[in-house]
Amino acid sequence: MLSREEINKKLDKLRKSRIEDGSYKSVKPVNAMCYSMMFPTSITIQKDCYHCHKTFDIETTDIDNDFDEYEEIVKKFLKVGVEAELRYLCPDCIKEKGHELELMIKIDSNEIISYPYVGHFGINIDSKKTSNLLDYELVIMFLSKNHTYKSFLKDDNFSMDFRDRQVDKFMIDRALNMILGLDIEYDKKEAMKQFECFVNKYSGLKKEIKKYNKKFNEKLNQIDGDVLKIEQFAELLESIFNF
Repeated sequence: MLSREEINKKLDKLRKSRIEDGSYKSVKPVNAMCYSMMFPTSITIQKDCYHCHKTFDIETTDIDNDFDEYEEIVKKFLKVGVEAELRYLCPDCIKEKGHELELMIKIDSNEIISYPYVGHFGINIDSKKTSNLLDYELVIMFLSKNHTYKSFLKDDNFSMDFRDRQVDKFMIDRALNMILGLDIEYDKKEAMKQFECFVNKYSGLKKEIKKYNKKFNEKLNQIDGDVLKIEQFAELLESIFNF
């Protein structure tokens, strides 16, 4: 099984490449071509709630069954040497806890819990603390190889499995922080480069890049010290773009 020391070595190699220009490339989504209509088949999944131990049913379809996708994620963690378990919650416990699933990974006997997003139960949850399938795939890619950001962001890594969203350095950093509990800190130079990368991803924002850069610089200069945690960077993005 992978140890925290081994994971930290992978992180050190990744973070050493943080200022290189190749680290700020965005991998664009690939549009899958559809050749035939698929009609969903209704299925019922019976699970035991991890918290209250009640047995409950999940009504879904074979097409929309993200639960099986997360079960595959668990198998991928095991394959790269990380103990993992997917924990289900009944609707009552989802309301109480504020998340739909829990994915536990164990490193050096320490459990780290993240919260996979499904959006199945029609219950309001705090999406800011959840991770999606792409986030987990990014973490597994990180664990399976010693990457720089540039080697991570090769088109060949994403052409088949990642079609619906652009991937960039911030997405990688956020996934490592949310799922592995790794501390990611940006100095102000890296934060500025990361912000410019974020703006350049979206054509609608590029037209006003000078305005956004000025606004970001003003907020960045209000932060004490020379570094900020990735959580602070995410809060800055949220304050500027109101998402």
